Order: sequence, then C-alpha cells, then structure tokens
Amino acid sequence: MKYREFIFVGEHIPQLTEKEDEAFLLHYQNSILVSLKKRKLLSDSQYERCVEELKKQYVTIQNQTRPRKGDFS
Repeated sequence: MKYREFIFVGEHIPQLTEKEDEAFLLHYQNSILVSLKKRKLLSDSQYERCVEELKKQYVTIQNQTRPRKGDFS
C-alpha cells in the first residue's frame, strides 16, 4: 500500500451544539427513510409509521434537554 501524507489546509471544523446534532440526525434518518421509500423497500404506511416514531423520539429528546422550571443549572 502506498504511503500517503495529509496536510491540513483549512479551518478547524466548528463543534456542533447538542440541538444542531439532534436536528442533523433527525434529517439524516428521514433522508434514509425517503430513499428506502423511493426504492420501494418501504410501503407508504411503513414510511409514515417510521416518520411518526422519529418525531416522537425527537420530541422526547427535546423535553429531556429543556431546563425545567426552577432549574438554574
């Protein structure tokens, strides 16, 4: 195998916040579902059910990460 050396020529990649990370994962999972539906590996009802589950998970995560009333940390 040929030896390769890589030189960093750009800027550092910014860190994603927790909210941005969650949104990215939600869109990524949704795009996979759309791809499966287009290739006819998922039926319409299966796709809709999966999207509902993704939304439920996203809402659950959002509720867990929001500060509670009176929580000052």
